[in-house]
Amino acid sequence: MANFNDGFQILMRLEFSKPEDALDRNPTEKGWTFMGIYQDAHPHWKGWDEILGAVAYGGDIEKISRALYASESLRAEVRRFYKEAYWDRMRLDEVASQVKANEMFIFGVNVDVRPAVRVTQQLVGVVNDGIVGEQTLAAINRFDEAKFDKEFDRAELQYYNGLIEKNPKFRIYANGWRNRALAV
Repeated sequence: MANFNDGFQILMRLEFSKPEDALDRNPTEKGWTFMGIYQDAHPHWKGWDEILGAVAYGGDIEKISRALYASESLRAEVRRFYKEAYWDRMRLDEVASQVKANEMFIFGVNVDVRPAVRVTQQLVGVVNDGIVGEQTLAAINRFDEAKFDKEFDRAELQYYNGLIEKNPKFRIYANGWRNRALAV
């Protein structure tokens, strides 16, 4: 069965490159992002209290970012968040292939659980309801791993292209999304 730790390590490599980049603001977003967790999308995540407290004092964001990254309790909250909000909701512990679980997890973190599950369901040929049930799990586990890997990347890119068509301001993310899809 798939292992969360493997998927989480890939995610962390994709979300930021060094501790001084753990905290940032993207140009198209209002709130902060810490280790890939976007404040406006997840305003009730308990890590924000510590982060916003540190930011309130002002100063060099890179320095603040390094200090926040050094907090073991905050990093544990980040890990718990990704496990509960994405990995567990997609039932990825029940997926036999680490490759398939990683694809779904990384994509799900970027676009949310339901869209990632819908893309997966369409690929494996089951009812496209955005919920991972027994039929979806069985279909994922039966699907050829190499074919899944290749076709999932194609489906991710198609999804991202659709987002850009609907909202051209997302074009600034196109290369990052492409690289992310092909990195897993």
